[in-house]
Amino acid sequence: MKVIEFDEAPEYHAPGQEARRARILASPKIGLKTENVAVGMAIYGTGVEAPWHVHEQEETIIVIHGKGTFSTRREEVKATTGTVMYFQPAEEHKLRNDGSESLEFIFIYTPPGGESLLRENWMRIR
Repeated sequence: MKVIEFDEAPEYHAPGQEARRARILASPKIGLKTENVAVGMAIYGTGVEAPWHVHEQEETIIVIHGKGTFSTRREEVKATTGTVMYFQPAEEHKLRNDGSESLEFIFIYTPPGGESLLRENWMRIR
């Protein structure tokens, strides 16, 4: 068994968006050193959004706090705590925190790889 405490996971913020943060909990290179999956948690402050983007991997998102709008080029979902979404590889999507408090969600990449964008392009906090 491998174990990591949330506060031990490296934390990053998007360039120019300090209220758009993410921690990588498990991946081949960061966190628990998994082989076939990457898992992280993101926290978006009020009004924060991620622009249109794609991942080469499947992405599953589980909202654990707050509410936001998650969009693809074909549909838009108003997500709240407990909403689970799946994005196919290369499915363009964006998201926005619409609520009055933080939007928090778990993201899962299978196979791993999408988390490398955070490590390479975002600013490490700790």
